[in-house]
Amino acid sequence: MIKQCVVCGKGFQARGPKLSCSKICSTELTYRYDCSYQEIARKKNKRRSESDLTVGQVRKILKYNSATGSFIWLVSLPNGVTAGATAGRVSLGYIRIGIDGRQYLAHRIAYLLMTGLWPKKQIDHVNGAKSDNRWINIRAATVSQNIANSPKRSNNTSGYKGASWNKERQKWAATISMNGKRMYLGRYSKIEDAYMVYVVAAKKYHREFARFR
Repeated sequence: MIKQCVVCGKGFQARGPKLSCSKICSTELTYRYDCSYQEIARKKNKRRSESDLTVGQVRKILKYNSATGSFIWLVSLPNGVTAGATAGRVSLGYIRIGIDGRQYLAHRIAYLLMTGLWPKKQIDHVNGAKSDNRWINIRAATVSQNIANSPKRSNNTSGYKGASWNKERQKWAATISMNGKRMYLGRYSKIEDAYMVYVVAAKKYHREFARFR
C-alpha cells in the first residue's frame, strides 16, 4: 500500500498504520507530537495569576464589610448563588472565595479592596484567628513575622511557648525563631524562668508580631 509521508510528503510502501517513510521522518514526527502534547498540557495546567484579577473587577462583584470581615456577592453566579449571598467558604481555617474558576484567600482580597493593590508579602491575622478578616485584624507581614505571631506548636509538651525540656542537660531550654533560624537563649532549672527569657526576647525581636501563648 502506497502512503504519503506526513513529514516530507514522499510516497512510500507501508504496512499497517505507519505514517512516516524513514527513521529520520519518524523521529521528527515523534518530536512534533511531543511538542503538541506539551503545549496542550501547559495550556491545561496554566493557572490564572492572582494579579490578573484587578481591584476594579472585584469591586463589581464583591462587597467587603471591613468592620465584620464578611463578603457579599453583588451579582448572581452561574452556579446558583444569588446576589446578596455571603461569599466564601472555610478551608483549612481560612476563608476562600472562588472567582472564575480560581480560589482566592479572602484576607488577600480584603487587602486588595482596602488598598487597591495585592499584598506583596503574606497577610497576618493579628489575633491568630484565620477566618477573622476584619480590616483591624489583618496586616502585611513577612514569613518570619507571620511565624512569630503563630501560637505554640501542637507538639509542644511544656505548655509554654519558647520553652522545652533538654533531656541531656536535665534543664529547660529557651529558644526563639528569627528569620527561619532558631536562636538559643539558655538553659534554666525552672520552666517559668525559661519562658520569661523567651517573652523578653520576643518583645525585643518580634516587636508588634510577638506572641506569647
